[in-house]
Amino acid sequence: MNEKPRDWDRELAEIDKVIARSPDAPAPGRPAIPAGRPVPVPGSAPAIPPPAALPSRRGRAGAWVLTLLAVALAAVFPFWPYLHQCGFGLIGYAASVGILVLLGIWAAVATWRHRLGLAHFLSLLTLLWGLGLAAMILLPRLGYAREALTWDC
Repeated sequence: MNEKPRDWDRELAEIDKVIARSPDAPAPGRPAIPAGRPVPVPGSAPAIPPPAALPSRRGRAGAWVLTLLAVALAAVFPFWPYLHQCGFGLIGYAASVGILVLLGIWAAVATWRHRLGLAHFLSLLTLLWGLGLAAMILLPRLGYAREALTWDC
C-alpha cells in the first residue's frame, strides 16, 4: 500500500489531448455529429443505412386471415358434432386440436412480425384455447386426472 497518489489533473489532460487528436473529434467551430449516425469519410459517399422494411399490406392481410381462421376454428370446438370420447372420433378430435394449436402458433408469429397488436392478442387466445383442449384430451389419459380415461373404446 505504498502507492504514490495519482495526479488526476495530469492524466485527464493527457486524455483530452488524445481525444483532440482523434479523427472523430469535431473541429473547432463545427458541430459534433450525433451518436449513432455514421461518420462521413472525406472523399467517399455517405454511408446511409437502408430504411427499415415496413410490413406490406399483403403480409398484414395474410396475418389477419390466419388469425381469423384460427379464431373460427377455435369457436367450432364447443359444437363438435361427433363423439370424441374414445376411438377414431377421439383421434380426429385430437388431430383437429393439434391443427388449432399449430395454426395459433403460426398466426401468433405472423402477427408479431407484422406488429398487429389486436390480431396477436386473438392468436394468443386461440393458442391458449387449443392448449387447454389438448390438456383436456391428454391429462385424463396419461393418469394425471382423478378420472382415468382410455384411448380406445
